[in-house]
Amino acid sequence: MPIKFNYFILFLIITLSQTINAQNLEDLKRYVNESYIGTARYNSMGGAFGALGGDFSSINNNPASAAVFNYSQIGLSLDYENEENFSNYKNSIINESLSDFNINQFGMIFVLKKENSSNNWSRLNFAFNYQLNNTFKDEIVVYSNNNNKGIDDYFLYFAEGLETKNIQLNDNESISDLYRFLGNSSNLGYGAQQAFLGYQAYVINPLYDNENNTNYFSNAIYTNGLNQEYYITSNGENKKNTYNISGVYMNNIFIGLNINSYKLRYSEKKDFYENNYDSSSSIQNIQFKNELTTYGKGTSIQIGLITKLKNNLRIGFNYHSPIWYRFFEESTQFIISSHYIGDDFFENTIDPNTINVYPKYRLVIPSKISGSLAYVFEKKALLSFEYISTDISSAYFEDDQVASFTELNNEIRSDLKSKNIIKIGGEYKLQGFNLRAGYINDSSYNSTYDTSMDIISLGLGIDFGYSLLDLSIQKTHLKDSRRLFNSGFNDLYDLKRDIINITATYIIKL
Repeated sequence: MPIKFNYFILFLIITLSQTINAQNLEDLKRYVNESYIGTARYNSMGGAFGALGGDFSSINNNPASAAVFNYSQIGLSLDYENEENFSNYKNSIINESLSDFNINQFGMIFVLKKENSSNNWSRLNFAFNYQLNNTFKDEIVVYSNNNNKGIDDYFLYFAEGLETKNIQLNDNESISDLYRFLGNSSNLGYGAQQAFLGYQAYVINPLYDNENNTNYFSNAIYTNGLNQEYYITSNGENKKNTYNISGVYMNNIFIGLNINSYKLRYSEKKDFYENNYDSSSSIQNIQFKNELTTYGKGTSIQIGLITKLKNNLRIGFNYHSPIWYRFFEESTQFIISSHYIGDDFFENTIDPNTINVYPKYRLVIPSKISGSLAYVFEKKALLSFEYISTDISSAYFEDDQVASFTELNNEIRSDLKSKNIIKIGGEYKLQGFNLRAGYINDSSYNSTYDTSMDIISLGLGIDFGYSLLDLSIQKTHLKDSRRLFNSGFNDLYDLKRDIINITATYIIKL
């Protein structure tokens, strides 16, 4: 079992190099992925509301949805989520489960009708909707016996080409002093810090005993395979507030505008353990721990249209601008190694006791467009279809420097592609009850591995006259692959998730 180490972190602020960034493709994936969880009615019909409207979460899909409301309303949604994660690394499959409970939606709309108005605008509505755009609570365990790679490859990757004098302690210089100095150096930064940790923990050594040496070798010897354990826990959420104005023109054209604001927090802990080195190996055990906290804000706008071609046929269109995010991040890390120097056995804890504060950066999530079609069968039933497309390969990171994210942005353009989403929903009305079903297919947007998602859902609605109660159950199956570490030791492991969401929404007509 892994050993827990408690340590005191000194709040010493450093700014990392602008030329070597800690951001990677996982940061983009985290904010591109959506949970598709809203009101119970929205969930149960697969979110296919682009041509229907009249639901709080549908306003997030198409701003014109707010114009469909005939009465002022207020609504609240509660969601219970149970998640099963299955990681597969070198045919070692590990299962972890977790559950959570959230107030995932709250909305209100005010309807202003113009009775006997001489102009063509019959209704003007104002709406607000809060929704959890995504949650980041996760627990993943990866385990394997690896014959090919170890954590030494990670440290070697960052050390190669770096002069040894940069990672050697001078007289009266502490681990914290040099770690902070490397982070503050414009030509060294994050990469040099990683090399420094590996060198000071005796995982790697310079090939030549010379301060100008730039080549390194590993002290790790493993011919029988390494036992590797990786524990990833994360938490946080991306909250979305939508401010809407909408109206009805000529009784059959619904138009709306959204201004969206996002506020997110993401925290992540990664614990990596490695042992089973050969008896002749200087290194015998390694624990490498990293913690990351991200804070961000974002904005976007939407315009939408719904029109009735006939009494029973509707079409919808929505344009969602890029989401302009602004982030800053903090991280801490340490490494513990057990090793031999000659016949003497040592355990070294290399803990800089430092919080790395990275330069602020921006992320632009590409715009998306959607088209929708809905058919109403004599007010007894309806079928709805929605198609959404966005080109994820056009996402990009940037900051105040010219070429900070050139390598990462090139990776985005080469590895990612368009993401296409299909939503299908249906509803059948009985006296006082509504039965619902839906389906969502979210296509893979990675050219190398599968990131697709399928969702099926069922639901029930009860109309009490002046209030509504909606219930839904939704099952999500998601595929993904992630890298153990972003560089050097960057093997992929597969991840599959089965998620059950049970949502209840209560709406009061005002």
